[in-house]
Amino acid sequence: VDQFNTGRFTKLKWTRFKALLNCFTPKDACHCTLEMLTTEHDSYMRDAWCQKLEVDIERDGWQKCHDELTKQLLGVFEKLETPKMQQHAYVLSRIASLESAPNSLKRDILLLLLASEFVSVRHYAYQALEEIDASDFTDAIESCWVASQDKFCARLIINKMPKQLQDKHFDSLLATADQQWTTTALYLNVPLTPNRLSQLRKADGIMYAYICAK
Repeated sequence: VDQFNTGRFTKLKWTRFKALLNCFTPKDACHCTLEMLTTEHDSYMRDAWCQKLEVDIERDGWQKCHDELTKQLLGVFEKLETPKMQQHAYVLSRIASLESAPNSLKRDILLLLLASEFVSVRHYAYQALEEIDASDFTDAIESCWVASQDKFCARLIINKMPKQLQDKHFDSLLATADQQWTTTALYLNVPLTPNRLSQLRKADGIMYAYICAK
């Protein structure tokens, strides 16, 4: 495996590396994932190991080695320096996005990432929450929004959170929404008060006409 962690990942090198991964057992893959996180590595290699974990779990189910890997990553997370923390956060978020991952571990992972002071780490949590049923994390997501108001958190709330939450934080969500579809979706998800319609009409006449037509 080490010979692949040198030089640029070409298409041929990527194909050979992924073929090699198919020869590993789930236990070996978990061990190598831990080893990979302790060294300097290419992002392609990181993605490949994550894909291997996902394939194994989807095919064979959640195993003891996956449990041990996840708990080890969680155990060292807060002791890591920023670059390593981001790498661990990426792998943990990929695990949390899997349907077969135990709910208790998903919760531990996502609450840990959402509470991070680093936006890049929180971003991985938002990505994972987009892939799963996020209803159990409504309170944590709201707390994260109040504390940080990240644009990716705004997208998550507008895309997946209850409409009552969007109504409650309408003004701050609108101020942070950075794409037309998020702004449009927000207006469609909340009660259209006269004040909100007036604001929209002044800001964007075309969107105002579209919202009214809906």
